[in-house]
Amino acid sequence: MIKKNKMPQTFNMPLPAKLARLWHENAAYTHDAIKDSLNGNPGVARTWARLLQNQYDIAGALNDDQITSDWLEKHVNILMELLGTVKDRKKDVYQSALKKLTANGAGLVSYWNTHFNGVRNTALPSLIKRYIDLTLYEIDQYWKGVQNRRDDAALKQAINGYDQAVDTAYDIAAILTTLVTKGTSMPVGGAVF
Repeated sequence: MIKKNKMPQTFNMPLPAKLARLWHENAAYTHDAIKDSLNGNPGVARTWARLLQNQYDIAGALNDDQITSDWLEKHVNILMELLGTVKDRKKDVYQSALKKLTANGAGLVSYWNTHFNGVRNTALPSLIKRYIDLTLYEIDQYWKGVQNRRDDAALKQAINGYDQAVDTAYDIAAILTTLVTKGTSMPVGGAVF
């Protein structure tokens, strides 16, 4: 069981920068979890713990610890299940985990769109879906690279998926900042920390 920590005091930065940093870290930690899981790295438990803590930190930054934490924790658990099925080549279990991951993302977006001051954002569902799709693409390409004895083309495609996930993460951070701050305008694309 992974222990939930409070957000570090060093996170006394403006909300846009905080969310941009946390979502960038989310993409990086997800990337590390994919690599460590598919390579059988013995330190993979620490990688998953770091990703899960990042999810708690995102919920804390949104001042919505419990409900968002539950959704994001479920997301990490489904992702762990999904990566286990990739290595075991259980296609039916993979498809089931894939459906759960997509449904969980849609549920979280629905919750966010109703929870934060009644402000709705129509771009958020497609961005979360894109983020999940890019994560799945990265898994697929990275696994091809590992299976084919370091297929450089597949590994480059995995990195490309990661780079696009980072860009999408910044867009998600910008929209969440807008939702949390009662719809105050903030441009999507190019949030910087």
